[in-house]
Order: sequence, then structure tokens, then C-alpha cells
Amino acid sequence: KITGAALFRGDQLVGFFNEEETTGYLWLTDNIRRLTMVFPPPGEGENKENENNKFLTVEVFWAAVKLKPEVQGEKVQMQIFVRAEGRLQDFAGQTLPQGESFRDSLNRRMATVIHNQISAAWQKAQVLNLDVFGFGSEIYKKRPQDWRCLEKKWAKVFPGIELGIDVRAVIRSYGLVTEPITVR
Repeated sequence: KITGAALFRGDQLVGFFNEEETTGYLWLTDNIRRLTMVFPPPGEGENKENENNKFLTVEVFWAAVKLKPEVQGEKVQMQIFVRAEGRLQDFAGQTLPQGESFRDSLNRRMATVIHNQISAAWQKAQVLNLDVFGFGSEIYKKRPQDWRCLEKKWAKVFPGIELGIDVRAVIRSYGLVTEPITVR
């Protein structure tokens, strides 16, 4: 289980990512191969009663991330497109809704969790002014003329980058889950 990561500038330790930020880092660097996500089911997040026993588990089995830098002078915007597919592995509620509205809501919930993980990692990197995601490298590869102008002032430009995050998450199947296990 990934629970954190150390952040270095050169050979100096400058901070740490927590579990959520580390997962956001893995999304941003397109290093998600398989991932287990645990979160409250749709409609349960606001209900604080029985919150401890109402969670669902989604296994992400496919993910793709594309970065598209947009540069206008010293203003840089990074568009991030995340696509993820998963399957519902476990459901701790009383009954598993099978309707299309539940599945759509579940897809939105999964996309929100991914968006929040990416945002958390980005905010920590901004505070530390540390390009651990390779945004500078992306600009260099895709817009070399712009990178020549930005390279010397990258430390000042980096914290001001605006992120546009577009996440599309889809639950493809319910795995082997048809009914929650009940205790007799």
C-alpha cells in the first residue's frame, strides 16, 4: 500500500506527500496500473450515521493520462485529461442498487475522488515550488520555443500554472458483487 513519498530538491529533502497526494502524483505522471479506491457510496457521504460501515471498493484496472500545455507569454496552463475504468469489487451497504442512475452517480463519485487526489498533489507541489510532475519537461517536448523563454524563470512561473483537470471515470462491471454478504 502506498502511504506517502519523500520530496527532494536536488539532494535536499523538502517535504512529504501523504497517501492522497501520492496517489495524485501517480495520476499526474500516468503511473497508475492497478489501484484500489475506497469511498462512501453515492448518497452516503452526507449521512454521518453508520459512516464507518458503508463504503464501497472500486478497482481501477485501466487508466490513461494526457497532459497538454498551453503557453501565452509567462502564463502557463496545463490541461490534464484523465480516463479511468474500474470495477466495483465490494459494497458494504444493505442492497446494491442496479439502476443506471446509481451507476452514473458512482462514476461521478469516482471522478471526484480522482480529481481531489490530483488537486491535493498539485497544491503541495505549488507550495513547495517543486515540479515533481515533469510539467517543464512536457512544455520542452511539446512547445520547445516556449520552453526556451520559460526555462530561466521556471521557478517563478511554475507556482502560477493553472490546472484544468478533466476526469472521466467509468465503472465497467460490478465484478463478482451481486449482493452484499450478510451475517446470520
